[in-house]
Amino acid sequence: MVNAKHRAYADALEAEKARLFQLADAELRSLPDYSEVQSTTDGQPFTIALWHDHHTDGFDVFVAQAKHDIALGIGRMFVRGFILRADGSRDGLPDDVFYEYA
Repeated sequence: MVNAKHRAYADALEAEKARLFQLADAELRSLPDYSEVQSTTDGQPFTIALWHDHHTDGFDVFVAQAKHDIALGIGRMFVRGFILRADGSRDGLPDDVFYEYA
């Protein structure tokens, strides 16, 4: 069951992924390895981590990630992202790559 706060986190990450997806290839490839974006849900701020990795299989990985802390370090991780291949095509995250961030 998805609660309203989890939906808000997921929506914020989807929006950030969509923003990144609209960037030109050269812009994406020039992004830093790590940066942060601030967002809020129910008046509470949270951080969206943006990752740009160069995968050993020859593609670039772009991930938006956020953790909803519940208590004592326990929480739920939210991850959205895509890959950019050398030929400019874009695909969803392969499962093995997704789980590196989840």
